Amino acid sequence: MTDLSEGGQGGVRERKAGAGDNELLDQFSGDYDAMMAWAKSEAEKDTMEYNAKTSSVTVSFSRSSYIPKNEERCFQTGYLFLQKLCTELKIHSICRKISKRHKY
Repeated sequence: MTDLSEGGQGGVRERKAGAGDNELLDQFSGDYDAMMAWAKSEAEKDTMEYNAKTSSVTVSFSRSSYIPKNEERCFQTGYLFLQKLCTELKIHSICRKISKRHKY
């Protein structure tokens, strides 16, 4: 399928549809602009859904509450803490440089 559109200086540019375009283009009766508008709205909807699922978490602390002496409090932070630490220290980059230098 070939789509002819007006170019920037009165010329005509040709756009050939790929194999995946044909099925969608058929659903929109060959209207490329309607198909692109639909695709953009779907992408925006999916982006909003993703952002809603991956929102940040806020933890509030009270300055007036104290931890009693000799009481141990432990929180399992898992690998995320270590991953952030290694990323900030650029451990991967350092190891890569050492590996190249010594040809491991």
